Formats: sequence, structure tokens, C-alpha cells
Amino acid sequence: MSSTAILFCPFCRECFEGLTHCPDHDLALVSFEALPKTKEETSPLGEHDVLPATDLRFGRGVAALGAITVLVGFLLPLGYLVGTEIIEITPYWIAAARRPSMWGVPIVALFVLVILVQRRTIARMRGARIVIVLLSIAILISEAIAVWGLYVAAAHQPFGTEPMHVQLASGTFVIAAGGILVALGGVLFGKRKVEATLPHGAGPDEEGPGIRTDDKHEPAKKKRDQSNASKR
Repeated sequence: MSSTAILFCPFCRECFEGLTHCPDHDLALVSFEALPKTKEETSPLGEHDVLPATDLRFGRGVAALGAITVLVGFLLPLGYLVGTEIIEITPYWIAAARRPSMWGVPIVALFVLVILVQRRTIARMRGARIVIVLLSIAILISEAIAVWGLYVAAAHQPFGTEPMHVQLASGTFVIAAGGILVALGGVLFGKRKVEATLPHGAGPDEEGPGIRTDDKHEPAKKKRDQSNASKR
């Protein structure tokens, strides 16, 4: 079975079946996974190279996860007013019945996703970094105002005469977690690892593969060359 495996030449990248060496270059054939990477595969990403919309690098995945988390949290209970009866309060109910500004939370989350689709180069992502951070702050402030409104409502006892207290629910924590993730994604948006570069003419510290020479014999070799030159 191994004799009929398809292998590739590391130089010309041609595939051969049933051979172990390239007939043209006399090199040992390797599997497709072991082929050396091409220049295009190893070249660094340019400032204006367009990324796929589904690329999750450079903080994009973190920001997208945060925006989706915020949208999910908007549909969950924000908290409960607990008294003689338990009243469930959702962000949707607050936006529809009490505070229309609460609609800003899902709108901002959707706007973050739109930015991720539109800004797909390193240069453009860096330009929108501060915008995403500010949007995450808007999400967290809107949620804080909504939670504060729950405590105000409990203090005024709008649903009865018995004392009421607030019990925070999953939506509060999910939206807060999503806002923090959006902020983190904004900080990392368009940021890539700084690659250390060597000065011009400098080589790596470790010796690579190749023919090694013994420096001990270099002075003797120079002396022989000088003696031969003097005889001539």
C-alpha cells in the first residue's frame, strides 16, 4: 500500500505514484503535508490585503463573539422584581414599554458585526479600533442604566404595596460579558504580533543546515595561501 502512495517532489512539487525519488531532480519524495511552503504562503500579510469576512484573527473573532453574546443576552431576562409576586423584566420589555433607548444595545451589537464585515484590511481595522471600544462602552452604559432602573422601580413599588427587591438574572451577566468581549476585540482589532527583524547583514543565532567549516584550520590555510603566493 505504501508503494502506491502519491508523493511529491519538494523542488518541482510534481506528484508521483509508486516512486520514492523524483526522476528529474533525484530528490526524496515527501507527502503533501511535508512539502515546503511557497513564498506566497510564508509572506507576511500586507497592510491592504483583504481578509475573508470569516477570518477570526486580529481580534475579529473576539469582537464577533461579543456582539453575538450581547444579542443573545438581549432576549434573556435582565432581572426580577420580587415581592408578593415575581415580575420578570427583559431588555426587550424595557425597550418596548419603558425606555426606547434600550434598543441601542442590539443596534450597537449589529453595527459591530457590520464593521467586521466592512473593515477587512489591517489598515482599516486599526482605524476602527477606537470606534469598537466606544461602542462596547455604550453597551455597558445602557445596561447599567437599565439595571439601575430596576432598583428604582423596586424602590417605588409600582406593582403592589409590599416591599420589593431586585434579583438580577442571566441577561445582565450575558450582556456585560458580551460588552467586555467587544471591548477586548476592539483593543485587538487589526493588531498583529510584532516580528523581530535582524539588522541588515546579520544572520540567525543558530546555525542552519549546510556544510560546516572548522574555524581552527582557517589560520593554517591562510598561511599556506600566503606562502604559495610568495613562491609565485
